[in-house]
Amino acid sequence: MGSGFSSASNRPRFGGMSRATRALAVFAALTVVFVTSTCISEHSETENDNGVGVIVKAFDHGYSDDEVEESYENAVEMGATWTRVVVPWYYVEPSPGEYNWDSTDKSVAAANKHGMNVLIQVSTAPEWATGVDKLAPEERESLQPGMDTYAPTPDHYDDYAQFFAKVIKRYSKKGVSDYEVWNEPGSAGFWKDSPDNPKASPESYAQLLKHAYPAAHKANRDVNVIAGGQVVLPTEADDSVIGATEYLKRMYAAGAQGNFDSLSHHPYGINSEEWVWNGWDYLFGDQPTLNAPADNLYSLMRANGDGDKDIWLTEVGQDTVRGTADETIQEERYSQYLNTWGQSHNVGPILFYHIEDKKQYNASQDKEDYFGVIREDGSWKPAAWAIKYYTETNPPKEMRD
Repeated sequence: MGSGFSSASNRPRFGGMSRATRALAVFAALTVVFVTSTCISEHSETENDNGVGVIVKAFDHGYSDDEVEESYENAVEMGATWTRVVVPWYYVEPSPGEYNWDSTDKSVAAANKHGMNVLIQVSTAPEWATGVDKLAPEERESLQPGMDTYAPTPDHYDDYAQFFAKVIKRYSKKGVSDYEVWNEPGSAGFWKDSPDNPKASPESYAQLLKHAYPAAHKANRDVNVIAGGQVVLPTEADDSVIGATEYLKRMYAAGAQGNFDSLSHHPYGINSEEWVWNGWDYLFGDQPTLNAPADNLYSLMRANGDGDKDIWLTEVGQDTVRGTADETIQEERYSQYLNTWGQSHNVGPILFYHIEDKKQYNASQDKEDYFGVIREDGSWKPAAWAIKYYTETNPPKEMRD
């Protein structure tokens, strides 16, 4: 059942059109928007939107302002027109009604300055909304680290919804139209239902969507509410991880239909032996592999009346933990992602994680330190040049919106 709100899914869509036809459609749409718009914002979305994004450094992660600015400059030099900004409820509203918007304000302002479109992800919940604050000291200590991975309790779903709406009101004025509800809720690494039940729960997540969606469209009827990124892992027996297609099935069974405008997916592992699971195949089932799921996300959406909606690729990447030996693989994968994405239907932007390595090669064996397309010393990896080559040699691919 729909919510009764006019959603972003009703905006013109370009899936299935030729590039030339899409270009004409975008020109016409931009002309209509220019003539009819009565809403003045501090920034409008970039007209040369090619749908390619890179997740840059954030002001709240221990980087200097100059380092963050440089990461935006590098992303723009690669031709990226999108980035993601996380608004962590846990840190922005640590006590009810007390807000600290400094870092997110600076991130959105930096994106505007560099002409980049922003996807905002509203994730994590403060302890007062999760019940963690009511635990005894020794119980709280046992939850470390990861105090910010607990979901709000049902009696605080409205608080999340109101915070989500507050974020929309604040950043819609700065040109942001796209807002994601949580990060990878299919993994207990990001969504633990409660201290007593530290598991992923698509049923609980669907209820959160039911609260957040109408609040979002009340704040701004034209926003695009994106259901959180699905993970490319098999379902674990204890529900600590729930695979992407099973998670979406259970979301729909719990009433999620009509409470999001787009779906998010993190398709790590395109045709990649290193990942075992082909994350791209979860999208459309068009690249079947040995470990491909029986269903795919788009077929499930279509079966539930959402075949006109897009799947946003809000995070994807390939590490280079083995140094230069892995850089060739990363370059090949990124080129494959871009070329496959460029020919796909019903897709939103593709955002690569991350702009820069956290450490020098051989300083760590943790692959999380080496997802950058720029080395720790500031030099570009081949994958960065692959992104730049794609954006320079392909006409702007108007978002399938």
